[in-house]
Amino acid sequence: MVRKNNSYKTILKICIIGAFIILSLSIWKPMPHIEAALDTYNNNVQDQNRQIEEQELLAQTERQKNLNPFAGPLKLTGVLITNNTSDNLAIVESNNTSYIVKQGDIIADYWAVEKIDKSSIVLKAGDRQLILGKELSANIENERAQLAPSNIYLSVKDSDIRDVLSIIAIHMDLNAIFLEEPVRVTFEVNNVEPIVALELMLQSNSFSYIKNKDIIIAGELSKLQQKFFDQMMITRFDLKYISSGELKKLIQELGIAIENITVEENPKSIWLQGTPQALSKVKELIDALDRPENTQELTLFPFKLNNISAADAAERLELFGFDGVKTISFNYPEFSKDLMVICSPQQKTKVIRALEGLDWRGLNQVPEEITLPVDAAYGPNAYDILRSRRDLLIKIVDGLNKNPNAIEISDILWDDEGEQYRLLLVKGSPDFIQLVKNTVELIKSP
Repeated sequence: MVRKNNSYKTILKICIIGAFIILSLSIWKPMPHIEAALDTYNNNVQDQNRQIEEQELLAQTERQKNLNPFAGPLKLTGVLITNNTSDNLAIVESNNTSYIVKQGDIIADYWAVEKIDKSSIVLKAGDRQLILGKELSANIENERAQLAPSNIYLSVKDSDIRDVLSIIAIHMDLNAIFLEEPVRVTFEVNNVEPIVALELMLQSNSFSYIKNKDIIIAGELSKLQQKFFDQMMITRFDLKYISSGELKKLIQELGIAIENITVEENPKSIWLQGTPQALSKVKELIDALDRPENTQELTLFPFKLNNISAADAAERLELFGFDGVKTISFNYPEFSKDLMVICSPQQKTKVIRALEGLDWRGLNQVPEEITLPVDAAYGPNAYDILRSRRDLLIKIVDGLNKNPNAIEISDILWDDEGEQYRLLLVKGSPDFIQLVKNTVELIKSP
């Protein structure tokens, strides 16, 4: 009887201790300074991920702004002037949209851009004419100054920094990503190179940038890091004339490295996830295809070349005189083998046959092989110089890596002044030799 009572007492003690532990856990809260530190850490991580993943890809020729029910009429907020009038650009804001325009463009489906100069833009619609320029005025010295070749004049007043990045990026044929919250910018610079204008504009607003090939990432210096170019970002593209379904199919056919494609219920919007380089290729594709003329019944298809470059194929296809047929080649068309073709469904078979013929397919003969020099080096180290270039060419040029014997170094030669030199010789079709020669030029001046 005593043993049983002891057992009850032991069980009762265990229950009381367990209840106390549960009650303590239910009312425990972290110390205020620990809780604040955790919140700060989580917020920083979320902010950093948001900055990396969800970004707006610039340049944009038309960008929707935050809705403002009190937005006013058309307003000129910036110009980029060059030595060629047709290359001048302007930033025009209209209601909730900003436009980057050049001569001949249409604003809001109504106003045609007739002229852009350092302090104004002239718009026409039928017999009506509208001159914008009161908001923007160049100083007298800059107004009269002549521009050196390839230099620009840039003036913006109370303009969204994303539009300023866009106008510079369009002129430089680049894409850009801005990591920070947008700010309004007032800035003027005259007779400088475009990249200098970009640097000065960012520096004047305490920002910096990094560049990789044709992509610029701008923001606070502490946030910029080279690994951004390898990280996945999410962005939304709004379309006007082609559907998101058509674009998705085209991205997949071209093999652009997009990890995730989300098509919204709205057939004119699409979300894409990929590296800045991949998103840049998609933007280039959209710029080429999302045009009014492509609302007609057209077919879009990629063509893979084997023997000639995309640049040569596009140039030679024009000689056939196909009505309405357009070609699109991407970066480095003189080296690329990928060509995008736009034509009517009725023309597709003829175009494919023409491209196959240009690419020496299905013909009873192949182009005659010849041997020509593609590079030269002088002096006693000529052989070593050409050998290093030959080894690199064998690695990077399709055709040479399969047949390295097609490229060789000549014996010693002597010029008229008695200086010794050697040649790098390539055997192949004229188009193949031109490809190797282009690659040599790229190696010398990357």
